[in-house]
Amino acid sequence: MARPRQVTDEQILAAARACFLEHGAAVSTTVIADKVGLSQPALFRRFGTKERLLIAAMRPPTEGFDGLFEADPDPDGLMDQLRTIAQRIQAFSTEFVPCMAVLREAGITPVQLSKPGELPSPVRIQQAAAGWIRRAQQRGLMRATNADAAAMALLGAIQARAFMQHAAAGGVSFGDPDEYLDGLVELLWNGLAPEVNP
Repeated sequence: MARPRQVTDEQILAAARACFLEHGAAVSTTVIADKVGLSQPALFRRFGTKERLLIAAMRPPTEGFDGLFEADPDPDGLMDQLRTIAQRIQAFSTEFVPCMAVLREAGITPVQLSKPGELPSPVRIQQAAAGWIRRAQQRGLMRATNADAAAMALLGAIQARAFMQHAAAGGVSFGDPDEYLDGLVELLWNGLAPEVNP
């Protein structure tokens, strides 16, 4: 009978993620193995190669994220719904940006993180956001404008802040994230709100 594993795959991935984020993609797998109390060969028996370990540890979680835009636009609380969407995108971006920086350092692209035949997650998210905006426009809840541009403005403004925070490495404050989102949602809403006929 096989002995139960003393260290779970989840523990290895958490340790690997911490090492990759701290030291970059070039960190030795010996450092990762030591962190979880495994030998380097045991680490490779679990994940095969350093690249497979890197991808498994650094792939940003998108579970449930694709469904973020499935709910119909709510005519009674569209601005609140937009803010909730922005909060979820912010949480995703805060994790996504540092992970993608390490993956790109290793030469791994978003296409390599996708399943065969699947669009990379940033493209899927942008298309889903644009689709949600189009549905709101079709119902007269938002003014007719370029939905792709509006979706990119929302995503880009949130991801740019996450990128700037990551690039500054904690050395600069970009203000309160909730206040930033409030201002961003208000700004976007001013451009998307349906025109009121006098």
